[in-house]
Amino acid sequence: MEAVEDVRNYIDAHTPLLLERLAQWVSIPSVAGVAERKHHLTRSAKWLAGELRDTGFQITQIWEGAEGPTVFR
Repeated sequence: MEAVEDVRNYIDAHTPLLLERLAQWVSIPSVAGVAERKHHLTRSAKWLAGELRDTGFQITQIWEGAEGPTVFR
């Protein structure tokens, strides 16, 4: 249970930053299936992949699909 407590403590200590980062991500108007917004899907995928790398996920890939990109870790 110590790991769970560590995670809770981290979240409590970093809530403002985490909320700011989440707000940045969800502000990207990335709606799958809307052709004119496909570039936003790519932007959103790149944002998420970068965040994952910054938090320690060394292998993070963006796979291009027919409907848009997918972030794979």
